[in-house]
This record gives sequence, structure tokens and C-alpha cells, in this order.
Amino acid sequence: MISVKIKTILSEINIVLSKVDEDQVEEFINEILRSKKIVVCGAGRVGMAIRGFGMRLGHLGLTAYTLGDSTVPSISKGDLLIVASGS
Repeated sequence: MISVKIKTILSEINIVLSKVDEDQVEEFINEILRSKKIVVCGAGRVGMAIRGFGMRLGHLGLTAYTLGDSTVPSISKGDLLIVASGS
């Protein structure tokens, strides 16, 4: 029973990843690395995921904030705003 569920999950992940455009991923990474600071925002479950993503960017040594936190500075030229939505 669990084996069937695991196979189903892996199949769904494979389907999603097969639709990812690697050039867009590379462009996204380059935008992140070029940015002076990064601000992320989202709502609901996707908001929770994007907050985790922003935190990981900070762990990598990048300057990253989550919109809504009291420490977020204003966004200016050279900064990157990442907005995520599941809807």
C-alpha cells in the first residue's frame, strides 16, 4: 500500500519537473544572484513556502527579507521582489 503511494508521489513529481523550463530556472537564479537584496511575499500555503525560500536565501549569505516583517527596507533599483501565488 505504501509502495503504491510512494510510486504515485514520485510519478507526480516527475510530471511536474518534466514541465520545468531549465532556461527559465537559470535566468531566475541569475536574477537572484545579481540582486542587491531580495524581498519575497505570498499568502497561504504558498506564502509559507516562499517565506522558507527567503530564509534559505539568507542562509546562503544573500540579503533577503519577507514582505510584512518589520525589518523590511524599501525596495529600490537593483533589488528583486519575488511574489508567489498558488491561485
